[in-house]
Amino acid sequence: MKLTIFTDVVDTWSWGEEKVLRALQYLYGDRVKFEFVMGGMIEDYRDLLPQNMKDQDSADMANGILHAMWTTGVIVHGMPISDVPPKLFTPNQSSTNRLDEYVVAVREVAPNRTHDFLRRLREATLVDGKVTTDPEVFKELIRVCGIDETDVASVLNGRSRELFLEDRMATFDRRVERFPTFMYTDDNHREYLLKGYQRLDQLVDFIQRHHSMAQHPVNDSIEGVKAFIESYPRVFEAEVLTLFAHGREHLDQLLQQDGNYVLEKGEIKRTND
Repeated sequence: MKLTIFTDVVDTWSWGEEKVLRALQYLYGDRVKFEFVMGGMIEDYRDLLPQNMKDQDSADMANGILHAMWTTGVIVHGMPISDVPPKLFTPNQSSTNRLDEYVVAVREVAPNRTHDFLRRLREATLVDGKVTTDPEVFKELIRVCGIDETDVASVLNGRSRELFLEDRMATFDRRVERFPTFMYTDDNHREYLLKGYQRLDQLVDFIQRHHSMAQHPVNDSIEGVKAFIESYPRVFEAEVLTLFAHGREHLDQLLQQDGNYVLEKGEIKRTND
């Protein structure tokens, strides 16, 4: 089953949904595949500014407003963000659409690596506070993901804007008003949409209504939580609590009994990293 996800790199609700996507991967493995359509959230940072301050042209204020939007989402979804506002907007960098173009270019070159790259891009942007619009930061993420830098550069210098425009038109055609929005297309090409941030049970219900399939049983134990943490480069507390019914209890015990892990600002880190 393929889930098409309309999204944007810097959208706080899409970042929060990452914990649910990871849980779906655990439950269904490769039987549920994700395809990402980048909708483009911020064309110009001046659109974020209050009406009476647009003439001040303050990139710093726009960065602060974006951070406040991220913080609002955290209250609900629990995925951590940087303590300080990002520095994505400058007088010479007025949009975050370039980040979406990065994802589109990777999707064109290495479709099976798209989610890995998007996830790392979001971590770098929202959690680590990196200026991911910087081409050098982008290149480092590409290398970490094992994606051919030359091939991606070729798309970025060629078709990326055209492909991104196609994504935005697909988003507009479905009247997508908020990210993330999920879409399933059946064998008769009928489209079913589920709009907005979803809990795990809500997305599971959406999947089961359209494509009933068995789930991998959750090993709800300390050993199961540890195996989950070891399966990924980075894991956040909210992800454990989303998948495991007794995640809080198991995680607390793991942190107390196993000196190899520590919880820092919502992230479960390995002490030997």
